[in-house]
Amino acid sequence: MNLCNFFFFISPTKPSLTLTTRSFKCSSSPPTSHQLQTLNILEWPSVCNQLSAFTSTTMGSSTARDGLVVIGRSPQESRRLLDQTSAAFALHLPPDFSGIEDVSDVVESAVFGQLLSIREICAVKRTLQSARALFEELEKIGEQSERYTTILCTFSV
Repeated sequence: MNLCNFFFFISPTKPSLTLTTRSFKCSSSPPTSHQLQTLNILEWPSVCNQLSAFTSTTMGSSTARDGLVVIGRSPQESRRLLDQTSAAFALHLPPDFSGIEDVSDVVESAVFGQLLSIREICAVKRTLQSARALFEELEKIGEQSERYTTILCTFSV
C-alpha cells in the first residue's frame, strides 16, 4: 500500500488553486532538542527513507526521504493519523495517483509572476484533473463505508 501518497493535497472543490505539501516538522516552530533527540533515537530518518520505496508520487517519495513524514503532535492527532493509515491500508484497490505530477516549481513561478509555458500549464491541468478524479474516487469509497471517511479528512485541511 502506498501510504505516503497522501502528503500531496489539491483541493478540487475550492475555486482557487491550492497546492499543499503536507509535511511534518515536529510543530509549527523548529523542533526542540528533546524532539530531535527522540526522533534520532527512533531512527526516524532511516524509517522514513525506507518508506520512500513504497510511494507512488515524487512528492511522497521526497517527503519520506527527507524524513518529513507526518506524525502526531498530540495523542488525538496521532490517533487520527493512525485511523487514516488503517483506512488507507484497508482499501480493496490502491488509489490511482497516476497523472499527479510535482508542479510546485510551476506554481512558484506563477506566484512570482513569471510567464508559464503551455507545457507547464498542461502539467498543472493534468495534475488537477487527476487530483479531482482521486478525490471523487475516495468520496465514493467513503459513501460505501464510514471506515474510509477518515481518508477524506486529509483533503479538507
